[in-house]
Amino acid sequence: MKIVHTYIPTKNGGTLNRYTAYCMLLSTLLAKKHHEHVFLYTNKEIEKIVKKIGIPYNVIDTEVLEGVEVETFSVPKLMVYTKQTQPYLHIDLDSFIYQPIEVKLVDRIYSSFAEGSSNVLSFERNNSVFFKTYLKGAFEIQDKLPEEFLEYVKFQNIPNMSIFGGHSWKLIAEATEYCLKIYEDNKEFFDSNYYNACIIEQLFIPAAIRMILDRENEEIVMEKDIFNFIFDKNPTVIEFTGEKWDYPFIIESNADVLKIESQTDLFRNLNYNFNGFLHLNGYKTFDEVIFMIRQRIIDEFGGNHYINKIDKLFTEETKTDKIFDSYCDYLRINLDKMVSMKNKSFGLI
Repeated sequence: MKIVHTYIPTKNGGTLNRYTAYCMLLSTLLAKKHHEHVFLYTNKEIEKIVKKIGIPYNVIDTEVLEGVEVETFSVPKLMVYTKQTQPYLHIDLDSFIYQPIEVKLVDRIYSSFAEGSSNVLSFERNNSVFFKTYLKGAFEIQDKLPEEFLEYVKFQNIPNMSIFGGHSWKLIAEATEYCLKIYEDNKEFFDSNYYNACIIEQLFIPAAIRMILDRENEEIVMEKDIFNFIFDKNPTVIEFTGEKWDYPFIIESNADVLKIESQTDLFRNLNYNFNGFLHLNGYKTFDEVIFMIRQRIIDEFGGNHYINKIDKLFTEETKTDKIFDSYCDYLRINLDKMVSMKNKSFGLI
């Protein structure tokens, strides 16, 4: 299965910095390990940086996105969806496949998990993010949407597209073309708010898919026969005991829970596989997890040469540098202990 990355800078999306480069690199290395063929869609400026680092994409396409300048961060992905001509899985740069993703059902569209799967309209505090992301903006734009489209917009089981694709590339492309027309007709609205990027992609593309299938089939197509969710819920949740991103913290990875009590705990768990998949989501700048990503590149893939090139390109000092210095001290102390124990066992001291 072809794996696809998309990246160009957008005004309300992330810039290419050291953290983004670490993520892009490890995401690619893991995807190649399990799925072999990884494609990047970008522009020529980013292509030069990627080649300087040596990120081992099989193909770098600059035709689709060269000269594209947009504010809504999901639009480049939409443009890439429309150009696919074979089965694929598109994964975000901050998505890491530690185990292969099996795509067995050729008649399903795959997504990482369902957002808003229950109680989306309840008045619980944790639903405020869902309200800001989907409900508020969707109702603001409602009057400008095609009447034929409205009944297909559903606020339950919204496919999260940190992983998205499958064998139905033609259907996805057709639905995405429809949504790009909505974007072009309402560009000012979608560009006005960061969260509106999620509406045009994760809320509206599935709606367009339902609409197209409803037109093409005499019988009603059930929701369960359209989408297949790889995980039962959001596979990555990071929780802190206080308001600050600090120790101790918990990483819940698809029902597997890892508690990191201290920096020493962090160093002891650098080979953690996140129960097969990690999606950083809102934690793209959480230094401790970024350090885990950085060190995985070195430990599993012998990637010191990659890291050196990234750090030379992006020279701003980060907390990961300090964590790495502490890690070197940790290794040195433990090595000294091992040497001391060995010398004692041989009666050398």
